[in-house]
Amino acid sequence: MCTLPTTAKGTAKVHAGRGVKINYLSYWADAFRDPEVESAQVPVRYDPFDAGHAYAFVRGRWVECISEYYPHFRGRSQREIMAATAELHRRRRAQARDAVAAPTARALADFLDTLKEREDVLAQRLREAEGRRLGDPATGQPTGMGMGDSQPPGVAPVALGRQDAPAARTGARAGDVAASPSDVLEPFEEYV
Repeated sequence: MCTLPTTAKGTAKVHAGRGVKINYLSYWADAFRDPEVESAQVPVRYDPFDAGHAYAFVRGRWVECISEYYPHFRGRSQREIMAATAELHRRRRAQARDAVAAPTARALADFLDTLKEREDVLAQRLREAEGRRLGDPATGQPTGMGMGDSQPPGVAPVALGRQDAPAARTGARAGDVAASPSDVLEPFEEYV
């Protein structure tokens, strides 16, 4: 706990019913319901690799605090949150063409959700591309081909071995082809 970073002041005020605010994000713990703790300044720490959690020192012990938008910030690093905040602020400034207040935690959570959806789609596309590149282990052919197809659609045949070598020496039969992974992955290059 002692190695986790803290805020510039090192403490945060406990707001009744809302908890503590650390780096513009609100965090709550049941220990904040104590009337003696409300409105008190408590030492705080945050996890730089998980914005969903923070810690507050209440009544002689460290308690785990959960972010107000935990599902959106869980597993997100402090740098990722800062980068998303800067991007959201830049977009708002470009739309308004004048000074705009810092984004709220809710606006940041919504923005991170749109990024998460895009990340999920891109990750799925990469998994599918990798699956096609690896192909079917039984046949050695890239997957995604129709019945009886000897080539993936849109892939030009590439001869195995030297053209002047007899098929017996190279182990290849006449007409054997191999698809280069780059031929199969061309549609996905923009996502890599």
